Amino acid sequence: MSERYNHAPIISAILDVQAEQADSRETFFQQDANFEDPDYPTRQVIRGINPTVAGTTVGAAATQTSAGVLYQSSDQKQFFRLTPDGFTFVRLNPYIN
Repeated sequence: MSERYNHAPIISAILDVQAEQADSRETFFQQDANFEDPDYPTRQVIRGINPTVAGTTVGAAATQTSAGVLYQSSDQKQFFRLTPDGFTFVRLNPYIN
């Protein structure tokens, strides 16, 4: 028996696990390219920015890198993010059970 909570006390539930980076970034993204799950059909690369400031001169530059991958469920209520050094799972309401 499942029950929906019309007035759930929270908006989202998040589980975040961080760890030492075991593999290189290249190995991580190669392994991710082989991941497929019909429950999470939407895949989006997360971009990061690496800023660079030049010592005493006025100026700055930035390079864009791949920071991880975000997967979204078909109903858009569950997400998980994979990065070379962590995993994050998010569930949005409504909650069952």
